[in-house]
Amino acid sequence: MRAELGEQGWQSSDLPLDSDGVAVLVEDLSGLRADTIVADALGPTELEGFGLAPPRARIQVDPAQDGDARQALPLALLIGDRDPKRGQFVQREGDSKIYALDPSSGPSLPDSWESFVADYGRSDPPADSEDTDPGAAP
Repeated sequence: MRAELGEQGWQSSDLPLDSDGVAVLVEDLSGLRADTIVADALGPTELEGFGLAPPRARIQVDPAQDGDARQALPLALLIGDRDPKRGQFVQREGDSKIYALDPSSGPSLPDSWESFVADYGRSDPPADSEDTDPGAAP
């Protein structure tokens, strides 16, 4: 799924979005700080144990192309399992380090399509469902 920030907030052709919720997610991602480095590098078998091979989810944020010299680099974050004590395991794509995000100090990142839809999707009423008088003749 791809979402873009437009004049009417965050939008996607794949899913109606809760624009305010997605804005909070993007803001949380921009301020994300790892609490713990779990490992400097792991092999594929060890990565599986953290839910990172394959990752449970992948979130990519590309900065706006507005000519601002201060713009951030693109971020691709691989999301792994959550451990109740250690936090959520993540890995920046292209970086060998594995990080844990403290569950008490940061956002809970969506770790599946289903959790993304539940947290950031919007349930719109069908277009043909208008408030009408139930006693009115068709």
